[in-house]
This record gives sequence, C-alpha cells and structure tokens, in this order.
Amino acid sequence: MPEELRNIVGARELVEKDLPSDARKRARLALGIINGFLARIDAARETYQAHKNAPDLTLSVAAKTLFRNTLGTDEKKSASTAVMMAEHDQIVQRQAADEIGIFTRRKRHDQRGC
Repeated sequence: MPEELRNIVGARELVEKDLPSDARKRARLALGIINGFLARIDAARETYQAHKNAPDLTLSVAAKTLFRNTLGTDEKKSASTAVMMAEHDQIVQRQAADEIGIFTRRKRHDQRGC
C-alpha cells in the first residue's frame, strides 16, 4: 500500500481472509480479489488527490467565516429592531395627537361594596 494512502484505506496491506484451501479455487478467485484491491486503491487515490488539491481550511478561515455569519445575523436583528422602534415612535405620536387611545381595564368592585 502506498504510504500516502495508508491513512485513507486504514491498512498497510490489503489481505483477503477466509480463502479456500484448494489451490484451484483460490486461483479462480484471485482475479476478482485483485480487482477489488485495485478498486480500493483507486478510490483511496481519488480521495487523496481531492484532499491534496482542496485548499486547507485553517482555523483563521473558519473563524473569519463564523465572524462574517455572525455579523449577518446581527445586522438582521438590528434591522428588525430599527423597524420596531420606528413603529413604536409612530404609535406614541398618534397617541399624543389623540388619534388613538390606550385603554386599561378597570378594577371591578364587588357587588357588596368591598
């Protein structure tokens, strides 16, 4: 197994276990086993190349991405807070101009006068 692929495959060697004791049966199975090994090595090599060609995600890049996402969330919250404050100001102005009133519940007095 090539050195660079060992961590991907998880083995230093590819070994087929539980082979029949008869040499003729082993010979018939050999081509399929070898093709299976080659397929595993090819898949590991593709994975290795993909990781090798991909840019490393460093801690700095991850932190910057998180910071950028957090800023986006904060900006959305700030925008909704600004809208709520503007609506609040409009309600207060309409109340001051007696366009709307705010009613409160009055306490009911007991029939007995308590």
